[in-house]
Amino acid sequence: MRASFLTRNRTWQQHQNHQQQQQHYNHQQQHNHHHQQQQQQQQQQQEDCALRDIDLDKGIVFDKESDLAATSEPSAAAAALQPPAAAQPSSSAAAAAAAAAAAGILCLTRH
Repeated sequence: MRASFLTRNRTWQQHQNHQQQQQHYNHQQQHNHHHQQQQQQQQQQQEDCALRDIDLDKGIVFDKESDLAATSEPSAAAAALQPPAAAQPSSSAAAAAAAAAAAGILCLTRH
């Protein structure tokens, strides 16, 4: 009777361990998928912005595909690209996010 109890207990512990490992794996997969989606969105935004030349001095955004020029507010564009010293990002990931956000202000993406 005692051996049977120990066997059941060991089986239950193995089952619990397996469930914990599966939960950890599922969580890791969700995290990886979310990170992959962010990278794809950032890459798409960079590709969209690569199609355009931005002339901040004149406040004009040139679209290489259609050669149309639209005037924008140069001071707002310059301010978007140069955050105050206190807001300077400390890591390369934060710097990339800030650059993407600034580019998003200037770059009109297609939907």
